[in-house]
Amino acid sequence: MSRLNQAFVDTVRATGGNNGTRVLLITSYGANCSRNAMYGVKVPNDPYVGVSIHAYTPYHFPFYTGDAYDVKVWDGSREKEIDQVFKDINSVFLSKGIPVVLTEFGSESKTNRGGGENHPAERIKWIEYYITKATEYGVPCCHWDNGVYYADGERFGLLDRKNLTWFEPEYVETMVNAATKQE
Repeated sequence: MSRLNQAFVDTVRATGGNNGTRVLLITSYGANCSRNAMYGVKVPNDPYVGVSIHAYTPYHFPFYTGDAYDVKVWDGSREKEIDQVFKDINSVFLSKGIPVVLTEFGSESKTNRGGGENHPAERIKWIEYYITKATEYGVPCCHWDNGVYYADGERFGLLDRKNLTWFEPEYVETMVNAATKQE
């Protein structure tokens, strides 16, 4: 993976023009946020390189798997898993001056899953904690929006592209407010 990341940076830089200083993102294997995956990243010696990470944390809250491990209530008992991801990001990258962007994260809607469960209030508590923690570390986040809200598959849709409205406006508002709140 490190050779691939270095080849990517070298190839883009060799094309000249604005590509000499264009910000480039490299990633861990599978964009994984595990400590081992992040420590495995060899960041090219380039002042315009950052790291892209995906962090659906804790896994059994953002995803609906239909098994006994699903976390349906965000009561704060799993916050330490989010805390650990950001501590690891800080230790491995931020503390060395290497910027990080969470290029994928989110919590899928539980609409019509498992007997009609949705739990929007639980997702709102989760997103507020998650974004507040990311903001504390200065890590920008891109919520994954695959356009799916009601259909089969992973329901990470935020924007109803047909009607140009939010599926769950309070979820989006909470995310924005947590990212922009002033101390």
